[in-house]
Amino acid sequence: MVGEEVAVTLPATLTGELDENTHRVRQAQVMFAHPDNERLVIVGVSSEAVEDWHHYVKILDGIARSVAFTDPAEPTIGDLLAGL
Repeated sequence: MVGEEVAVTLPATLTGELDENTHRVRQAQVMFAHPDNERLVIVGVSSEAVEDWHHYVKILDGIARSVAFTDPAEPTIGDLLAGL
């Protein structure tokens, strides 16, 4: 996992009014090498809601743990050992 927190200064509001303002933004990324070694899978999250960051990290962790490069229709060794 790669993470960072940065201050982002925007020159205008979402409605286009000139009003420079600075926001604190956190982001995190998880990177996986694809089994063909020719592609990289990057899953990320970013938010200004730094007080809720622990929730975003849990969500990203759940997504990262669900990444698989096998056909879900084919049973895995884990499925076989679990008797599925």
